[in-house]
Amino acid sequence: MKKGRGRFNLLFFGGIAIILVVAIIVLFVKGQEFGFLKEGVPSDDNNSFDEETIISPEVSEEFCGISTEFYCDVDEDCMIAGCTSQVCQGVVEDAGATICDARECYDSARYGVYCQCVENKCGWN
Repeated sequence: MKKGRGRFNLLFFGGIAIILVVAIIVLFVKGQEFGFLKEGVPSDDNNSFDEETIISPEVSEEFCGISTEFYCDVDEDCMIAGCTSQVCQGVVEDAGATICDARECYDSARYGVYCQCVENKCGWN
């Protein structure tokens, strides 16, 4: 009985491995077809990308992080959060969902701003 079960496991898990490989190949091919895996910007038809135009980080004159303005008494009541450190929030707040878009204007050090308690609200200053 063990010998039959061993063959079943081999066939079962081998079949799963083949399905996963096929799925990855299909996703890769479809991802290229729809532009998900190409570097560049969308063309006019919105389904393909102009591969010669490279996306560069957005340059901004001002810091563009956001604040929840959560109540605070001292700077230690506030913290930096978000996938790309773009949110100033209270330490006791639940983390909100953010988009992981790396924008130059989220770089608080570059703009010399800090997540602090300002007039009893967590914010960038």
